[in-house]
Amino acid sequence: MTEQEMQFELMKSQEKVNELRQEVASMNKECEYWQKVRTQAAIAAMQGQLANDESVKQMIDTLDSVALPDKTKAYMNLVARSSVMLADALVAELQKKGGQQ
Repeated sequence: MTEQEMQFELMKSQEKVNELRQEVASMNKECEYWQKVRTQAAIAAMQGQLANDESVKQMIDTLDSVALPDKTKAYMNLVARSSVMLADALVAELQKKGGQQ
């Protein structure tokens, strides 16, 4: 292989590396976008659950039926986990529908 051919191959390899870097940067931006959507959806879900008296009563009744040492912490964990689960379901559905940025 001549020096000119080697330089050409090196240039092609550098172009490929640059393309891959751009692709990774684009994927990172998309992941950041969906993480922001997920966070906002979890916040909204938590606000909705806490604003709904029936939802709060249901969760408290659920916890009352179980012997737990710290029901307050258990209640907070239940609200947080259910909010994240709702957010994840929403994001999955949006992504399925092709809801990109």
